[in-house]
Amino acid sequence: MGLQAHSKSEGLLDIAPPMNTLLRRIEFGDYNQDHSAEVEDIILSHKNNLPESDPRRQALNDLLLIINNWEKATGHKIKNPEAHVTGTVKVQQNGTAKPTAVPVLN
Repeated sequence: MGLQAHSKSEGLLDIAPPMNTLLRRIEFGDYNQDHSAEVEDIILSHKNNLPESDPRRQALNDLLLIINNWEKATGHKIKNPEAHVTGTVKVQQNGTAKPTAVPVLN
């Protein structure tokens, strides 16, 4: 068509595969309160020197790829400590919303 792609579209396209995995795992309940220890293992997998082939390390790499490319595509520096990203997420469970703390990756 002769139209150039938007300069930030690459970042959005790069997050599609890991975002698909993340959203599917959320739908399957892999990140709900019953699995908080597993989520902590994912977040700490880089400090525990797990091999890149470990599923927890792969999940962390997916999360970081999403975060890095989101920043690249939107210009919002969500990893920046000065951004003060905090808050809660309301998780709909059995018809009632429960506030859940959002972990912040530093």
